Amino acid sequence: MSEKSNKYTINTDHIKNLAMGDNVTQHNAGDNIEISTGDISNVSGQLFIGKFNDVVANLDAAGQNDLAEALKVLKESVMASEHLADKDKQEQVEVINQIGEEAIKPTPNKTILKMLGDGLISTLKTIPDIAKAVGSVAPLLIKLYS
Repeated sequence: MSEKSNKYTINTDHIKNLAMGDNVTQHNAGDNIEISTGDISNVSGQLFIGKFNDVVANLDAAGQNDLAEALKVLKESVMASEHLADKDKQEQVEVINQIGEEAIKPTPNKTILKMLGDGLISTLKTIPDIAKAVGSVAPLLIKLYS
């Protein structure tokens, strides 16, 4: 496994946020800082899963346990699918997250929930190893916006 590294020299006035794991070196007490970043291409999947766990916790805290469980079933089915590429899995988990985030709002936008829910259901029901899970949770998702 090769490690990819990019080096940038920037003025300290322009630094606002650094990604975890970046190496920062200041040279000769000057205004320039060198930042080396590694290959972070695999981080996004981990971020989506972490974000998903936050969404589920928020749903549980709001008493929406059935929805939290339904979204878990969908996420686990998507992640276990042998018919989806990793990029497609990440995209579907993002949609699942968006449904949870919208549903937790004090006044959820039913139009957004309908678009997300219908799109997710129609996409996932065609995937053989996810279709059964979709069938089991679709009534609950439809209930969110009807």
